[in-house]
Amino acid sequence: MPNDTNFKRSSSELGDSADWRCTCCGKLLGRRHGAVVLVQFARGHRYRVSRPASAVCRGCGTLNET
Repeated sequence: MPNDTNFKRSSSELGDSADWRCTCCGKLLGRRHGAVVLVQFARGHRYRVSRPASAVCRGCGTLNET
């Protein structure tokens, strides 16, 4: 499950990026980085997803799109 500490990187590593948060509860879903979204789950699973992307928040169940 993504959380704030999983996505802390130096600005030189990520460049120009922004948080992708749930529109309902504010839980961190990923990091938008240009045309891709970086998503990280528990146990070290990491994904790069091209935009547009959608995800269901694991906290409240809201469907989110970026």
